[in-house]
Amino acid sequence: MLTICEELEKLRTYCEECPPANEAETCHWAILPLIEACGYAKFEIGSQKTDGAGKYPDYTVLWNTPDKWYLEAKAWREKLSDEHVNQAIYSAYSTGQRWVVLSNGKEWRLYDARILGSKPSDRLVFTAHLNNGTAMEELLTALRKESVTSKAIEQFAEQARLRMIIENQLSDSSSVLLRKMAEVLKRELGVSNASPDSVKAVLESRHQQAAAAPAIEENAASEADQRTYAAPVPVAPSTVAEDASALGEPMYLLTPVKDEPGYKVRDPLETLIGNGWYVFGEGTTGRKKLKPGDKIAF
Repeated sequence: MLTICEELEKLRTYCEECPPANEAETCHWAILPLIEACGYAKFEIGSQKTDGAGKYPDYTVLWNTPDKWYLEAKAWREKLSDEHVNQAIYSAYSTGQRWVVLSNGKEWRLYDARILGSKPSDRLVFTAHLNNGTAMEELLTALRKESVTSKAIEQFAEQARLRMIIENQLSDSSSVLLRKMAEVLKRELGVSNASPDSVKAVLESRHQQAAAAPAIEENAASEADQRTYAAPVPVAPSTVAEDASALGEPMYLLTPVKDEPGYKVRDPLETLIGNGWYVFGEGTTGRKKLKPGDKIAF
């Protein structure tokens, strides 16, 4: 069986030359091979099985287990819409399930039926396109059998939805988030001319600067990079922070992060830092002593 990456590459190559002509070909050439690459056996992917509430989703994955989820398939050339997934979301919600996928082979959408909302788009947590390899790999990794059964998909969905909401809010001058940021800048930080538009412009400028920054070649290490340094003596973070702050020197804070099954920490970090923001908890060491010039490494 091909891996997710191999199946994606095969699909891109083949379907560019010979796109599926209808929904049946889309399912057999594009959708089902990718689902099987996620670790599901053919007998775990049920077709047109009743959901127990009188509906028949196109596919029910892990149909005979408590972890089942639904997939609605459309033809390769059909544009996806909320109407296509209404029934499957109803099936998931009414039977106590959570995950619904809508796909035409090129575009894949993940929905969480437990999110409250009046329309399917309110429950959308992630969208990936075939021509975006990273996003497709992230989504299909989250949909892997072990990710679904271990509930790792929940963490992926939470992070993905947070990222989507933040990106949408920061791109809309009328959003609640930009309005609140402008209010805080005025009231708490004394920036009298702060407005949602000005905050948006600053964030967009920083994002463009970050995107335009030249990439650093991993193997292009300078002589300074190749120097040998003695291992530092372990010191309690609170001591380091307080001593550095007391001397007026920059603090250097180290935050451990790691990838988890179903998502990569790089993406939420890039979303936050790329927009000029990072958040500390109230109990974070050194938070009250932060000042311009302090640095944080992940």
